[in-house]
Amino acid sequence: MRKIPLLLIAMLLLSVTLISCDDGPGGSQDESHLILYTEFQGLALEFLREQTEAFSEQNPGVTIEILSAESQVFDTFFKTAVAGGEQIDVVQVNIQFFRDYVQSGFLQPISPYVDFERAPKIDMAWQQESYFSMSDEVFGMPTSLDSSAIYYNRAVFEEFGLDIPVTWDDVFAIRDALEGTDVSALVYAGAEPWWNPMHFNIMFYQITGNRGLEINDRFMSGDFSPEIIQYYVDTLQFFADLHSEGVFISGTQGMDLPSAIGVLTSGRAAMFYMGTWFRMNLAESAPDFDYGVFPVPTMGSGLQSQPAGSIAVMFCIYVDALHPEIAGEFITFYASPEVQQQGFDQEAFVGLSITPGAAPISTPVNDEFGRIAPSTVIWLDAIWEPEIITAFQQGCQSVILGERTAQQVMDDIVTLYQQLREQGRTFFD
Repeated sequence: MRKIPLLLIAMLLLSVTLISCDDGPGGSQDESHLILYTEFQGLALEFLREQTEAFSEQNPGVTIEILSAESQVFDTFFKTAVAGGEQIDVVQVNIQFFRDYVQSGFLQPISPYVDFERAPKIDMAWQQESYFSMSDEVFGMPTSLDSSAIYYNRAVFEEFGLDIPVTWDDVFAIRDALEGTDVSALVYAGAEPWWNPMHFNIMFYQITGNRGLEINDRFMSGDFSPEIIQYYVDTLQFFADLHSEGVFISGTQGMDLPSAIGVLTSGRAAMFYMGTWFRMNLAESAPDFDYGVFPVPTMGSGLQSQPAGSIAVMFCIYVDALHPEIAGEFITFYASPEVQQQGFDQEAFVGLSITPGAAPISTPVNDEFGRIAPSTVIWLDAIWEPEIITAFQQGCQSVILGERTAQQVMDDIVTLYQQLREQGRTFFD
């Protein structure tokens, strides 16, 4: 999944891009004019625009106006439009906000308006949609899957004769093999705290013995027993130990994403844990960089590698959409195998396919992600309440920096959860 940084609200207006398929924001507001909200940028936005135009050509009299805001400010952008009573018909929702939007009543079931036979998806996609929405109703059409893996610098592995690690003990062995050199085992953008829960996920799923979702559901439901809390404490501590024991490169907590990418591509770090979208980051910043990917490490025999990820892009119908029927027809069109294959062929999508009959271009990295994908387990920070997401982002950071203990962080998060429950602001009663 793509993580969301906290920005000043003042940046909102500077970050919003208006793209129209007809006359722009002043276009006709007739019965066939739809408004589509999206966080897409770059090639994905260009492709979406092409498809709205193609849909309009197939449906004379229908126009679709696209309102796009960067992911960092989309949630505020969208909720401001909701509060202002603006017309909204289709919403492309980052999975991090999907449960919140369903629980807040912003979305309506799409089943009356979407033809699922024309837009088939694998069973895993619908299972995850149901888990996120916490409902028997279908509130969104998933169109891609984000997974994650360890990216590695092939040149570093070849120079030092490193083997692909299978367990975290193997990762520590790589640290030992690189000791005394100017190369470290791992790097990440530690100055950007939204990456912290992403790392927390893959460690938590191991520490819980592959029972991460079960344990987390109990936690979110109000089970704050010592047994449950200890899993979180142990995970926070393990994450911090990776820093204090030299697995992560010194200074990683001061690096933003471009800096951390530079460390990997220049050979100062051997590995970088990231999601499927990181392929695009590398293509833009270091197009000639030779890298591979492998499954996230386990913590012993009998445990399955469980990369964090989930269905990533959801196309939804706003609860007060003026044209829900046309919105559903567009979603069916966009999510069809034919259109999805076009997107993969144009490299407009950063995720993996969940559409039978559509697949990314075959490359060694894409093919390896295809093998990794079936073991993907849902991001915890896509199902926590917004306040809890922020608390974990900051809590991981404070434990790593030695400002608080793992137990203190979890005590504070439990207190916050209890307050949210008293206010009726949690996803579980």
